[in-house]
Amino acid sequence: MKLTPAQSSLASPMTAVTVTATGYQIFQQTRTGVFVPCFQSDSPGIAVEAFLRQSPAFEGGEVRLWNRRQQRLSAAVKWTFDRTVNGFRARQRVNVFYDRRLAELAREIQVREFLREVLRQEMAMTYVN
Repeated sequence: MKLTPAQSSLASPMTAVTVTATGYQIFQQTRTGVFVPCFQSDSPGIAVEAFLRQSPAFEGGEVRLWNRRQQRLSAAVKWTFDRTVNGFRARQRVNVFYDRRLAELAREIQVREFLREVLRQEMAMTYVN
């Protein structure tokens, strides 16, 4: 008896690839030109939250959020230089999102974290009094 593709108990190659590939992967630069995988998740919200919290391996190092399903860069950390009050140059982290949907998620996460911090400070003040 010959099995048709619909009757086959084996998963098709396309199904096997989509099951094993996670949606998002964070890469951290360890030295010039070398990136290592740090975190992976299928959830865009969890991936963006992890990206926002991920620190670089060294000062000025990059962190990238890679969309494995679309095979493209979704977000990256860029560094700018700002002058301090004393006139020194200090690096400032800027999160650049190339996916509008992920940028909106990041904004929502940052607002949520800001509100959480304000509430935590208010709770701490009420316990002191």
